Amino acid sequence: MVTGVYPPEINGAVLQCEALISALASQVDFEVLTGTDRIGSSGTRLIRELQITRVYQGKRDLLSKFVFAINFLYRFIRSARDVDIVHIHGFSLRNSLAILMARVMGRPVVLKMSSYGQDDPLSVKKRSKILWHLYNLANAYIAISPAFIEACKAAGIEKSKCHFVPNGVNTSRFCPVDPIEKIKIKTDYGLKLTEIIVLYVGHFSREKRPALLYGVWAKIVESGVNCTIIFIGKNRVGYEVDAELARRITADSTLRGLEAKVIMVEQTGAIEEYMKLADVFVHPSIREGLPNVVLESMSSGLPCVVTDLPGVTDWIIKNNQTGMLFPQDDEGVLGENLEILLRNEDERARLGSSARQYVLDSHRFERIAEMTMAVYVSLVVTTGRLNNPK
Repeated sequence: MVTGVYPPEINGAVLQCEALISALASQVDFEVLTGTDRIGSSGTRLIRELQITRVYQGKRDLLSKFVFAINFLYRFIRSARDVDIVHIHGFSLRNSLAILMARVMGRPVVLKMSSYGQDDPLSVKKRSKILWHLYNLANAYIAISPAFIEACKAAGIEKSKCHFVPNGVNTSRFCPVDPIEKIKIKTDYGLKLTEIIVLYVGHFSREKRPALLYGVWAKIVESGVNCTIIFIGKNRVGYEVDAELARRITADSTLRGLEAKVIMVEQTGAIEEYMKLADVFVHPSIREGLPNVVLESMSSGLPCVVTDLPGVTDWIIKNNQTGMLFPQDDEGVLGENLEILLRNEDERARLGSSARQYVLDSHRFERIAEMTMAVYVSLVVTTGRLNNPK
């Protein structure tokens, strides 16, 4: 597995990777090669029988990137000598080099696309001829939503190489709770039992649109709705993070006298607890692949208000059936949808129940792991590559 980061450094994509490794541990021997922003974490370690090699990414200047690339490729070559398949999560300049090196070494590559508009084949093809050539060297592509499948067709990638494997959810971890348990969790987190809780999960970037949500929420609260909003995600430093967004939200909430109703959590290992205590989940992002947090919120029985991204969110959120959709950046529709849910407990319960059932039917992680294993098997069969048969 080649990933951007690996726990304890987290993002949605790597949590899917970690869950997959756990689900297939009895069938596949995994190793992980990843980056890290923590200099003391670099090196190779065996953690719960999983070999994890972390390469320090350092600063973002040109020299640091060059040093990182050399170290990364060195580690990759050492690791790839003893593997049968290289599974790469997300396409980037760094990962394009990994694809090239894997093919030079005769190792088949599975490329999992992660962000539509960034690493789907059409976007890569438009961006660079060289990157497109490297992208094409993969033996198999995993598409996590229908938009990626359509992009593969449009870009001319062989149909046999494209596999639809959506993201999965641990439906036991992310599950609804009864009212008594919900009260207990709210109390444990120091929240008022009378407050309706709106939840946002995602780093503070302009594409994730936390400021859009905050502005809409503030107007609704000022109209008389008793509601607290919780923002969970990096808001000071990190890839794509714009710290100014969090500062502006904090300053504005103070001016409005709403600071006690705005809670910011930089990072948590108990995201499922926040989903259990929340009443509504909002995801206003304008660029996604298949947002894990939406699936996790749905699995937790939360009604979700989500940006309508064709081929990405509109197939998991059926408007007014398994959640609510609103046009990109449309404050008016977002506000209308959010206010309906905040003022109507029965509607929250109806949509939340439907959302939970949808995830149980289509996104249980056990099913997703089986689909991924089928990709591995097909690749071994077609390439004849297997070093360590079990």
